[in-house]
Amino acid sequence: VVSGETTYNSANQYRHALVDCHGCRSVVELLAMAPPAQKEGATSRPRSDPPAAESPVWLPSLAHPRGPGGVASPTGRSGTSGLMPKTKSLASPNTLRGSADPSALFSISTLPQYDALELPGMRKKKHTSAVPKLPSIEKSGTGSPRGTGLTGLPSLRSNGASPAAVAHAQRSGGRDDGAASSPSERGASEDDDELVSAPGHPVDDGSYDPDMIPGIETGEDVIAFYAKYGQDSAVKFFYCNRAHGGVRFRPYDLVVVQRQKVDAEYFTVSATGMMRIRHGVQSEFTSLAEWVREKTMFDLISSIKFFKHYLTGRCFRRWHKRVRQKNFNHVRQTIQDNLFLAKPTFLLHLQAIAAAADKVRSIHFMSANPNHLYSLQEFSDLQMVTREQKARPALEGVVDEVQKVLEAVCLEVNKQAKLYQESVRDQTELQDTTGVELTQGKSGGCARPMIRIKQEKIERAENYQRVMRELTMLGAFVRVADYMFVEGVIDRAITSTQELLALLTAPKLAADKASKGTFLTTIAFTPDAISFMPDEAAVLDDLNSSVESIISIAQQAPRLVFMRTFAQYFQGKPSGLNPPAIIRNSPLFQQLRQSITETIGEDFDESAEYVKIFEEYRKVYNFGRTWDFNEYSKEAKSLREIRRDLHRQREWRNELERMKISNVVGCLYIDSKSLRNDLMPTTTATLDKVKLLLLTKSRETCLEVLEDIQGRVALLQGRPSELHDYMAYVKSHSQQVEEKREVVGRAATVDDMYDMLAAYEQKVPTSDQVKHDDLREAAALFTAELANGKAYTADLK
Repeated sequence: VVSGETTYNSANQYRHALVDCHGCRSVVELLAMAPPAQKEGATSRPRSDPPAAESPVWLPSLAHPRGPGGVASPTGRSGTSGLMPKTKSLASPNTLRGSADPSALFSISTLPQYDALELPGMRKKKHTSAVPKLPSIEKSGTGSPRGTGLTGLPSLRSNGASPAAVAHAQRSGGRDDGAASSPSERGASEDDDELVSAPGHPVDDGSYDPDMIPGIETGEDVIAFYAKYGQDSAVKFFYCNRAHGGVRFRPYDLVVVQRQKVDAEYFTVSATGMMRIRHGVQSEFTSLAEWVREKTMFDLISSIKFFKHYLTGRCFRRWHKRVRQKNFNHVRQTIQDNLFLAKPTFLLHLQAIAAAADKVRSIHFMSANPNHLYSLQEFSDLQMVTREQKARPALEGVVDEVQKVLEAVCLEVNKQAKLYQESVRDQTELQDTTGVELTQGKSGGCARPMIRIKQEKIERAENYQRVMRELTMLGAFVRVADYMFVEGVIDRAITSTQELLALLTAPKLAADKASKGTFLTTIAFTPDAISFMPDEAAVLDDLNSSVESIISIAQQAPRLVFMRTFAQYFQGKPSGLNPPAIIRNSPLFQQLRQSITETIGEDFDESAEYVKIFEEYRKVYNFGRTWDFNEYSKEAKSLREIRRDLHRQREWRNELERMKISNVVGCLYIDSKSLRNDLMPTTTATLDKVKLLLLTKSRETCLEVLEDIQGRVALLQGRPSELHDYMAYVKSHSQQVEEKREVVGRAATVDDMYDMLAAYEQKVPTSDQVKHDDLREAAALFTAELANGKAYTADLK
């Protein structure tokens, strides 16, 4: 290769010379892509297609060789215009290394076959068939406006170029006065050609930036650009970096940048695809179609809520985890500083207090035997004795034991604090952590290691802080002990209420049916229903009184926090827990009281259903309320009616004797014996009164019948001596015969009366029995006299 006065042995040597002259890299690359010139007489060979371009400027004349006259060779073989020309017309290398600006030698006009260059979309206004000239691509300066000029092509001017080089570049590539360095240039400039901007080919206005085109800023803009203009565009590829627009992962978002501003990882975008370039890593090529498809899929997937907010959620979860960990560590340290179990000074004493407080849970605030049946008054008296004589003294004993432990720990802590306060003369001693003993004589005549001295000072300061901290914690320790005691009392009160509920529900839940219940209640008739004694209201009132007494025990228990001995450890008047309020507001306690009320109510409802079987005895109750003996005795009662009344009363009495006298319904033992005892006197008194009435009637009837029969017997025994007396006798005898049945019936009635009295076990007086015997004899004599009189009259006839 011959260049001016210098001859280069190879094209590579020529390329190196161009690079040494700091020429435009685009020109060097184009020269590298051009095939070497053939020797004279050598046979021309077909040119191979050049590789993919890297520069934004792509010269189709190199890719498509033209024949003479600027017409592309259809066969693709090399001709005069398709080969790289010899470089003997170029400036000499001495000039390149001289003071002249070497960049002026590498303008567009120095390119081989400049006249044959044809940029797609660039056309002349008058001569459409001629090859347009390439406008000047010299940068006008840093302040030139970036309007519609040729801002997408690379600049060929280097910093520090001489005016001669710039003028040479303007004469060779941008003149419009008709002077050209070659016939083709003169032909191209004869008619004062005017370049017209075509798609993708902005007009040169002096502000040309080869790496940027207005409106092409992102990768999507580049794809849209190539989708519209394809490979016919003069700008063959763009340099792009990844967009850094926030914390979201957007690998397919690209921004167009200048070549000098590419990152370590960048992309070149052409009409065929994307080339991902990284230093030290093999480049990756992706077609535009595949890139668009992958970007679309990525956008669709990233629009899903999970992927869209993944990074934000991940950051938030990490932040949340760290905050929780920080709060946990803070709480843990706070607990460690204030937890008595973590301090040896309080640990053993706290265990002793816990053991004493646990004794409260074994104190009985109520007492009852589930196998014993209580009357309501008996149960109330038993609970009062248990609370006053057992529970209260036991609570006072526990408080005395805890008080002794607290006094011991307060004495020990005060003693340690006093010793440490006397041993520390100044607080600055505690801040000294050096390994030097400030006080002489402590070493005992032998030097001690500095690390040991330092450790002792640190331990001494820590012990001082610990003792002072423990001194301030005495009030809290007394309060903790009081809380533990109150907790035991409250637990015992609630447990006692649970025991009361268990006592009431035990008979219902017992596997055997031999339970006697808990409370004794009796039943009685009222005009409208059957009543219980005690009734539901009385039982509930007594149970509520027992529960309130349990709460009063908790309220009246001695309190450690209010003792005068520990008042010095509190600022102002100490305050403590309110056991009654805590117990009453406890959901468990409220549920227990509600359960007690419901249990008693259910048991009484079931008892009301059970006592309906006694309604059949209400007739006795109603008879006893309405029957009056005086009224009954005034009425003329026949023997049949009297017998009926006596039989009814005896049947009622027998029914009452067969009455069920008891039953257990839940916690209630229903005693119906009292109801029977109330009804039995009614039947018994009625029977006695009716029997006395019958005895009186029997006596009176007996005397009356006896007197009548005796009179009749006297008439029948009188024999007449005269005829007219005989006729009267016969008439009287006949009348007696006719009245015999009546007389004998009346005597039999008297016998029935006395038999009835004997049947109902009524004792008959002896005089009445004698009269009854006389009546019987008179009745027999009356019958005999009738027979004798009949015989007497027959004889006289």
